[in-house]
Amino acid sequence: MKRRRCIGVFLGQPDLPFQSRLLSCVAQKAFQADCNIAVFSNMICSGGYKEYQDGEEKIMELANLDLLDAVVVLADTLQAKPDYAEMVLNRIRENFHGVKTVIDVKAEGFVDFCSDDDWMIGQLVSHLIEVHQCKDIAFMTGPAEHPHSIRRLNGYRQAMAEHGLTCDEERIFYGDFWYDEGERVVKELMASPQGMPQAIACASDTMAISVCDALKKYGIRVPEDVLITGFDCDGNGISREHMITSAIRNIDEMAERAIEYIWAQWGEETLEPLPKAERMIRTYSCGCNQYMSPIHGFMERDVSNGFFLLYNFMPEKLLSTSDIQECLWMINYYMNDIRGYHCMNLYLCENWRAMQDKQERFFSDRMLMAMEKKRDAEKNEKTYYGMDVAFPVEEMLPGLGTEEKATIYYFNALHFERHCFGYLVLGYNEDSPVHVYDNIYPAWVRHINNALESLRRLYALNELYVAAEQKAVTDIMTGMYNRNGYNLLLMDMLHGLQEKERFLIMLFDNNGLKYINDNFGHVAGDEVICKSAEIISESYYPTARLERNFRIGGDEYVKLVVGKLDEEMVEQCIETMHKRLDAINGAVDAQYPVYLAIGYALYSSEKIVSPDQIMKDVDFKMYENKQHLKEVTGFRPERS
Repeated sequence: MKRRRCIGVFLGQPDLPFQSRLLSCVAQKAFQADCNIAVFSNMICSGGYKEYQDGEEKIMELANLDLLDAVVVLADTLQAKPDYAEMVLNRIRENFHGVKTVIDVKAEGFVDFCSDDDWMIGQLVSHLIEVHQCKDIAFMTGPAEHPHSIRRLNGYRQAMAEHGLTCDEERIFYGDFWYDEGERVVKELMASPQGMPQAIACASDTMAISVCDALKKYGIRVPEDVLITGFDCDGNGISREHMITSAIRNIDEMAERAIEYIWAQWGEETLEPLPKAERMIRTYSCGCNQYMSPIHGFMERDVSNGFFLLYNFMPEKLLSTSDIQECLWMINYYMNDIRGYHCMNLYLCENWRAMQDKQERFFSDRMLMAMEKKRDAEKNEKTYYGMDVAFPVEEMLPGLGTEEKATIYYFNALHFERHCFGYLVLGYNEDSPVHVYDNIYPAWVRHINNALESLRRLYALNELYVAAEQKAVTDIMTGMYNRNGYNLLLMDMLHGLQEKERFLIMLFDNNGLKYINDNFGHVAGDEVICKSAEIISESYYPTARLERNFRIGGDEYVKLVVGKLDEEMVEQCIETMHKRLDAINGAVDAQYPVYLAIGYALYSSEKIVSPDQIMKDVDFKMYENKQHLKEVTGFRPERS
């Protein structure tokens, strides 16, 4: 089966209006060509703290360029840190040999598709001049060196010149493309010798909104006293779009031209053109009154979706899970908050639980298929959970290119600061009602990141508790249970006998350990203890349900066994131990003998007496064997 081609898209914050609209257009064109799209994006480009941004940007390392047939880079959206966009571009330059395109900027080695901002700004300024008879128009652009600022300012200059109007440099201001500089501009205009202009054209809607808010603060009415226009409708609420006279950038055209160029480089025929939308929006702020919404509702947010309301308990529910299986189930439950997707895959690093990262790569060499979910056009769902299937991280997405229909996939890192848990893949195919996720998804992923970090710490605490508990009942030298362990486990084993089971206690003692310590040193004595413990700790009873070994004193050991046992099995065990001891003592380099005195007692459930009496019974038998052993071996270190 021929693999479907895949175009890689590298950008930041896909849920923002410009990126969202462009991706939607890219998806439409790619689906015409029966191509997949793989989107690699960081959800936060600026404003987060450094450790979080460092982890977020690592998603770019997941991209296996060998699986891509072309790339599209929105370099201007990659703003995690100053050199981040150039790092991404350099990696592609050096490692990718397919078709390379870049949108909205120019980059060496890439074919660029830039916007017509200067022309569209000219249309807005011309609208103020021709329709509203404005001659005194101030202009607020972005940062002085930014390419978008330069193009948009040029559009203003050209429109003014074409209408025979002079560009007063005192009427040109540089802002930040955001909400912070509007009041400064308004105050400077109020203080200028010419006073307030007839209109203020802004190079972004956000700056236009900040200007409107400042004008209201100083009692200047929009549009009665001053007309306002913006640019690059940001879509942060439909009411905001309709209250600022603005224009949509030629996003559709840039996306369409980029995909058509890629398609042509592959030697394919022309694709169907996308429908064109009206780009200029004439609203209340310039006096057109096409939309009569009140001008100062700008900062209202749409909170109609329950995800952002107080009664959404997704964070609490996820944090309350006690293991990864329960956490995955809860994640699946809250997938209903994400609209329109076709598939959702969650992959975890093999070492996602580790409290210290020891490997250089952010993602592990092999990834675990923790959850894979698919939804058809009728919203029938099929979900797989598991932690026992792994695949090489280079595959990125098992089955990529073999899907029934072309799909756009969004790859996002799962991480807490710089610690990587894995990644999510969210997919929309050509049948999906939408092709881009909205602003719920980044918040949804953040909740999952925090839940996985909480679970990682819970696992670590449990491991520390188990280790501490184990240390309290473990003999450090031999690895056997110690006296505390004997006291804790004895009663459980005595009272846990099942039908037809018997309880066996074996008591051991080293003959002549003091003699060995005195004549060969304590290192030799420790070696005798460890050799004895090794022999005792072997499993000798195949029918045993429980077999536990203890060092209860300096040279005293106990073996407790529960199961279907008889005297013959015990004698066979003792015979096997003697053979092991004979082999040690018969070695040519043996400097001293290793002898174990052994006593045992075998009880049925109805004959079990008190623990003290059990120990007295077996101790008496062990002492008898100790005397017998001295007679048989002639090893009597108490005699001179």
